[in-house]
Amino acid sequence: MKLAFVDQQAVQGRTFLHRAEPWSKVVSTVFLIAGIIFCTRWELLIPLFLLFFTALWFLGLSPARQLYYCLYPFSFSLLYGYFLAGLPGAELTILVLRAVSAVMTLLMLMMTTPYTEVFSVLNRVLPSVLTDVMFLTYRAFFLLLGRLQELMIAIRLRGGGSTVNLFRNLASAGTYLGLAFMNAIDLNERSYWALLLRGYRGGLEGTAISSAGKLGGALLLVSISFFLAAVIL
Repeated sequence: MKLAFVDQQAVQGRTFLHRAEPWSKVVSTVFLIAGIIFCTRWELLIPLFLLFFTALWFLGLSPARQLYYCLYPFSFSLLYGYFLAGLPGAELTILVLRAVSAVMTLLMLMMTTPYTEVFSVLNRVLPSVLTDVMFLTYRAFFLLLGRLQELMIAIRLRGGGSTVNLFRNLASAGTYLGLAFMNAIDLNERSYWALLLRGYRGGLEGTAISSAGKLGGALLLVSISFFLAAVIL
């Protein structure tokens, strides 16, 4: 995932979703995902999927990139539903739509809300230690993933990779993991000292939670309505 692109859209975006209160978007996302889990009607899932598809396209996420982000949930839900669960066509379609719609819901939240605001909201309902760990892990995971990809490219350019020799591939994999582990320790230590220098003493401070405005209220109304419709129907 291009984390820099997602962060840029979340911080610099000027849509009405960006202007809504962060806590209302987080709560709406929870209700939407809960509704998707309980939903068994394609009549509700297809309009929701089309709504997310159009909104993400408007936010700058092209259809090709949306397909790339949804490839894993689409593939695994399709394989599980067809080969393991043996679902018929209609139920298989519902399962795939539920998996893809849940991912698109989280993408909407990530692209319209800075991740610092998301963790600030979570810090008010979860223990501060747990929120801090989630905050650091979120950022470090993508940084380490990018570092590992750069390392693999460098090793292949220097002739360290082989598609024929199994033992050589295993040795290269050990090198990847070892260097990634060392990078993880170094990154964790430097991030911790940087936070201390910036006044971190435990707990993430964020904007105060106020009453939901018109935009936040509209999001909550739509998400709760979808949840109730999914549960009732």
